[in-house]
This record gives sequence, structure tokens and C-alpha cells, in this order.
Amino acid sequence: MDKKYYIVIDGKKYEVSEDIYHTYYRSREKERYFMFVKKRGKIIIEDEKVVFKDSLEVSFEKLEELGLEIKDDFNLEDCIMQNLDIEVLKYAINKLSSEEYQIILELFYNCKSERELAKELNCCNVVLHNKKKKILNKLKKYFQK
Repeated sequence: MDKKYYIVIDGKKYEVSEDIYHTYYRSREKERYFMFVKKRGKIIIEDEKVVFKDSLEVSFEKLEELGLEIKDDFNLEDCIMQNLDIEVLKYAINKLSSEEYQIILELFYNCKSERELAKELNCCNVVLHNKKKKILNKLKKYFQK
């Protein structure tokens, strides 16, 4: 006689295979273990000594008890504005010519000095500086729209 296995989800019984049944209930037991035992801690008896082992979960209250101060200065609006600025900058950089893009890339991402880059491009420092100013003004216009 084959044994039938059922699991209950949202109040409905479903017939499942033995493997699915055991996997489902194993994961449920694991979840329950983590929700209750790991959160609260457990009592261990070793050599006639009772020891309470604290939970692995750390809360803000627990950290404050230990003397650690956590500042909650996260501002969602600032985060959104920063992400918007990044998107505008990406768009603006994509609109640059390849020469302008290369100059910005070398100066700001590869951290080269204007003097080093001017040598590589075989041009005068002043010319490169003026190009950089024009490019930055071009990028600035996208932020003023």
C-alpha cells in the first residue's frame, strides 16, 4: 500500500511526493529553529554547569548595551537625488565626443594629472586645461536643465 503525502499551504491540502514532503517539512523545521532558538539563545548543560548561550542574532538594543552607538542618518531623499545625479552624469558623458570622453576618463577615473595627460596627447597644458573646462561646462549644462 502506497502511503500518500500531503502538505498544507494557505489552508489547502496538496498531495505531493515523498521527497517534496520531507524537503518541505525539513525546511519548515529549520525555519522554526532559526526563528525561535537562534533568536532567543539556548541553555547548555556542561559538566554540571548550566550555561546560557546567547543568540547569534544581534539587535540595535544589544549593540547599545555593549556601548556601540549607531547613527541613523540615512536620508532617502538624498539617496534618490544622488542616484538621479548619477543617471544624468552617465547620460551627459555618453553625449561627449570620443576625445572629450577620453580626457574625462583619464583625468577623473584614471587620476592622471593635466600635465601627464598633456604629454600623452602631445599638446600644451593650457590647451588641455581649456578643453577640460569646456567639457565640464558642457556636462554642467545637463544638470541645469
